[in-house]
Amino acid sequence: MGRREPVDPAGRTGPPNPGWDREPRAALLADLDLDGVRVRVATTHLSYLPWRAVGQLRAALAAAAAGADGVPAVLTGDLNLPALGVRGLVRGWRSAQGFATYPAWNPRLQPDQLLVRGPVRILDVVVGPQGPSDHLPLVTTLELDVTAG
Repeated sequence: MGRREPVDPAGRTGPPNPGWDREPRAALLADLDLDGVRVRVATTHLSYLPWRAVGQLRAALAAAAAGADGVPAVLTGDLNLPALGVRGLVRGWRSAQGFATYPAWNPRLQPDQLLVRGPVRILDVVVGPQGPSDHLPLVTTLELDVTAG
């Protein structure tokens, strides 16, 4: 059998397109019921290509907010974007800032981020211990303020 050339998402064959990172990207959404209060939680892993990650972040934020007017929401994951850059893209969301998680053996960057909206308070965020990943985990404590709004 001959060697097959890779196929990019547009169906082209040949050498890989430098604007295509070859990893499918998705967001996982869940609506939780916390003592009768609906909270939307989403997680994702965005492209390492910044121009692509920005569009994916906008889509993930829209998905996390879709049909959730006034519903508390949390979005977390490897956004592959610097925290300062994310702040300008997340109107209506608040973020945990200043937690370097990458690379795990000498963390200098913060691609792993936590965003909240609505009556969700970030009480505590710590960087967890090194494990099997090339990223360090973020461990957080959140509080739902049912008296807000």
